[in-house]
Amino acid sequence: MDTYTLEVLLGFTELQVDEVTLKANRIELHCHSKFEEHICPSCLQKCRSVKSISRRVVRDMSLLGKEVYLFLESRQFHCEDCNRYFQEQFSFVEANKTQTIRLEQYLYLCIKDSSIKQVAVRENVLWDVLQSLFERYSEAEISRDLNYFPKRIGIDEFSYRKGKKDYAVVIVDLDKGCVWEVLENRDKESLKAWFLSKGAAFCEGIAVLSCDMWEGFSNTAKEVFPHAVVVIDRFHFFAHCHKMLDNIRKQLRRQEPDNEQFKHIKWLLYKSWKDLDMAQRSQLLRVFRHSPELKKAYFLKIELQNIFDAPLNKEQAKSCLTSWKEQAGQLPHKAMDAFLKTLNAWENDILNFFTYRVSNGIVEGINNAIKTLKRVTYGFRNFQHFRARILVNFL
Repeated sequence: MDTYTLEVLLGFTELQVDEVTLKANRIELHCHSKFEEHICPSCLQKCRSVKSISRRVVRDMSLLGKEVYLFLESRQFHCEDCNRYFQEQFSFVEANKTQTIRLEQYLYLCIKDSSIKQVAVRENVLWDVLQSLFERYSEAEISRDLNYFPKRIGIDEFSYRKGKKDYAVVIVDLDKGCVWEVLENRDKESLKAWFLSKGAAFCEGIAVLSCDMWEGFSNTAKEVFPHAVVVIDRFHFFAHCHKMLDNIRKQLRRQEPDNEQFKHIKWLLYKSWKDLDMAQRSQLLRVFRHSPELKKAYFLKIELQNIFDAPLNKEQAKSCLTSWKEQAGQLPHKAMDAFLKTLNAWENDILNFFTYRVSNGIVEGINNAIKTLKRVTYGFRNFQHFRARILVNFL
């Protein structure tokens, strides 16, 4: 392949290829700049006076399955106007870097979808080099895209180290559907301190916070966000309802350990009646004939779902919920009693859903994606690296 063809393939218009060396797994291109003069960075005058020439080796994107290395003649200029010496720079590579900008961008995209170790092996790049590259590019991307304050946020926790009770917190902009921040600690005092550190404009600007029924989230919000309304996420709320159903099922299992029909219906009880096929409905009906209280609890759950699916305002929903609680109170079971106790304790924040219609569905989806990210990249020991990974993948 002639030098002109290689120049075209490279696409660096400022370079002239002088010599090509082909090796087993690499291509070495000896190049120099086509421009005889350079602009002085100090006085912005054109310079032609060259004091010395050194060689700089820069790796570029692979070509024809081989690694490409540019052996650049890098001139040191002397500006006769301001008497300053400066090194020649190229548009396709940053100063003091050993990889072209386009190669760095390609490696950054690879790291976002994989582990640094995998990319290091596949692309034959040192782990430390890739780590530094990821930190530099991710910091720039995060600073550019998250330089604003959201108005409506969803907040939830997730475990980031397997086998340990280390819970991090993800904060999602509910309007944009993206991760806005990831915090290392879930405890109330850490959350409060971090929120307050963002300043009065941030705290006073939060209008809605969607969260689960962990008091740390709701209490912190009420202390630091003076204008915010707390909305209990409907999916977390129904998780408590499902727990109530499963506790009734478990009691039936304990009472009749040989009755196999109570064993495989857990996930059927979680589904809506309309989402069950005929075989699943028949299976539940057989169980319900044996346990009227489980039947009543299940269809009470369906009625509760219908309330949340209906286009009701807060006052209408409160009236429906009051009637529902009266019916539920007639079911003599400690699991239902516990659920009603939870419902009464959080009723106002639960009913706020009917005014603001927000939920943590987006947050839950992101949490599931974070679990996949952990699995693909074999986990993280450095939280700040983990935080950056999450933010750049879910901006």
